[in-house]
Amino acid sequence: MKKVVSFAIVLVIIVSLLLIAGIWRLNQNFSPPYEGGEPSDSDTGGGGQEEAIESIVKESDQLPACQLATLPQQDLNINDQVLTVGVASSSAERAQGLSGCAAISTNSGLLFTFAEPKKTAFWMKDMLIPIDIIWISNGVVTGVNANVPPPADSSAPDSELAHYVSPTEVDHVLELAAGQAAHLKIDTGTEVQ
Repeated sequence: MKKVVSFAIVLVIIVSLLLIAGIWRLNQNFSPPYEGGEPSDSDTGGGGQEEAIESIVKESDQLPACQLATLPQQDLNINDQVLTVGVASSSAERAQGLSGCAAISTNSGLLFTFAEPKKTAFWMKDMLIPIDIIWISNGVVTGVNANVPPPADSSAPDSELAHYVSPTEVDHVLELAAGQAAHLKIDTGTEVQ
């Protein structure tokens, strides 16, 4: 029990440090998700998630703060389940995404909105946790990248980060905690309201 309490205290301290260190960076330029052109066709990040998280946490003063709680919220209905998600609609919000977030609750996530449908791609820059990426067009799922891992090497240059490309033009992208797409039975053709 003492180990669990100690771990929880350490986690709270790390998240607090991430928030403090990242607050001053919120107004600085963040590298945007890769959009347009021809991305690398590499879409795997390898293993070693524990080492990657440990490495990234050691560099916490260089990470943006998790913005999920500061964004406007919206309810989504997917397969008769209601999720309350943050909405990233500006280019700065989309660029930061879930970078710096140490956890995502099972009934939460981040919804990226685009003014016009387009083919787009995302990367896992500054991510600490694995996620599911759900590509949505006109309220219908067009594809799912499940269990996308954070970078195995947090010091890798941006040019070496894997890119995850939408299968079609999309007007929304939903990021959930890894495994939630399978748990909620989200697949191509699933309606999102």
